[in-house]
Amino acid sequence: MSTEITKKIFLSLGESKNLYSEITPNAVSASKVSWSTTNSSVATVTGSLNKYMNQSIGTVQAIAHGKATIKASVPKYIPGVHLTVAEVTDSCEVVVPRPKVSIEVGHGGTDAGAARYYDGLQILENASVDKLVKEKDITLVVSMELKRQLERHGVETFISRTSDIDDPVKDIPEKGIEGFYNKVVKYKPDIGISVHVNSTEDLITTVKGFEIFQNTNGYNLESYSLCANIETEVKNLELTSRGIKDGEFIMNGLNCPTAYCELGFINNPDNYAQFNTAEKQKNIGTAYAKGILNYLGIAWKP
Repeated sequence: MSTEITKKIFLSLGESKNLYSEITPNAVSASKVSWSTTNSSVATVTGSLNKYMNQSIGTVQAIAHGKATIKASVPKYIPGVHLTVAEVTDSCEVVVPRPKVSIEVGHGGTDAGAARYYDGLQILENASVDKLVKEKDITLVVSMELKRQLERHGVETFISRTSDIDDPVKDIPEKGIEGFYNKVVKYKPDIGISVHVNSTEDLITTVKGFEIFQNTNGYNLESYSLCANIETEVKNLELTSRGIKDGEFIMNGLNCPTAYCELGFINNPDNYAQFNTAEKQKNIGTAYAKGILNYLGIAWKP
């Protein structure tokens, strides 16, 4: 009588694992084990014979997010019939979790973030409210496209806001409000992204360019790699980069690789011209997504 003992193996995308320690077929028939998977689009499994131990060693590799059951089968002889059937002696479930990305959408609601009055591409000292360009509006468009593209590729997202609402990063105890940072800590993302627009205190500046800040809280190498991938995709949009820097922002204190993205200077008209429409802002969100996917090892789907 066959037995199935279900265990779970958690693999990251592209990771391989030797199965013999997880699935233990009948020792007598170990050299005749055949390995199979119920979902080859998630995990592939191959077997090879260890000639020294006379054991069939199965190796599973995760190729997509999802679940698959891996089975070890051995031939079973039926007396008087002279044929064999495959008997499942053991099995396990391979789980390839979707990567989790938190997205902090800079500012929102009563907090406009950086802002300037614009008439076309000319900065004004003062004007009617309809001419006020606000950071909070730009970051929302960029972030929503970033979220859409990541989810289209099977990535789970946790975003701070999807509309123009107050979005505090820190707790406000006197109002009973939990800040996004602590929500993200509980969420336990694999990557944390912050989306912002830069500015100086001057009305107009000559400083321009995208810049990105990495985590300095124990994930320096991983964060640098994440930031470098994002920066590459941003440069492909022909945007100037001011480089990858260390940043002591609160969202960079998460227990995972992070990237704090400042897409450009709102008070530089030439720089603003590179992100002054929803289409351009969505292109930047797509560039961020491509960089994150490159870091995660997930192929871009046009």
